[in-house]
Amino acid sequence: MPEKFNASNFMNKHSRDEGSGDTFAFKIDILHIDQIEPSPLNFYSVDDVAELKDSIELIGLQQNLVVRKMAGSLKYTLVSGERRYTALKQLVAEGKEGFARIPCKIEKSIDDVQAEMQLIFAKMTTQTSHNPVK
Repeated sequence: MPEKFNASNFMNKHSRDEGSGDTFAFKIDILHIDQIEPSPLNFYSVDDVAELKDSIELIGLQQNLVVRKMAGSLKYTLVSGERRYTALKQLVAEGKEGFARIPCKIEKSIDDVQAEMQLIFAKMTTQTSHNPVK
């Protein structure tokens, strides 16, 4: 019988050890959009966000962005929410400054491997929900 998929098999020993305890602690804070940088780990394309942008403009952001602090900087790297971030950037570029302050889930201790795993799993779940089985 084939072995069941286990995401922790992709992490090195250091990442697994760091994953125990309070590593996944986080806080929610409001960040200015200029404090957030897209992740260099994100290899997914951002499709048309016009509908999402309209939705955010009409009813507001319904799900926080997930970010992590950049070492030695006052900025944050986006872990999850690239489409929402892009839509918000477009709204701000249109002069709608009310969308420049964004509620973010700030991951406190997350390494590159964990960040990439979060990005991949978040993208997998959004792809599934945006492409229903017929």
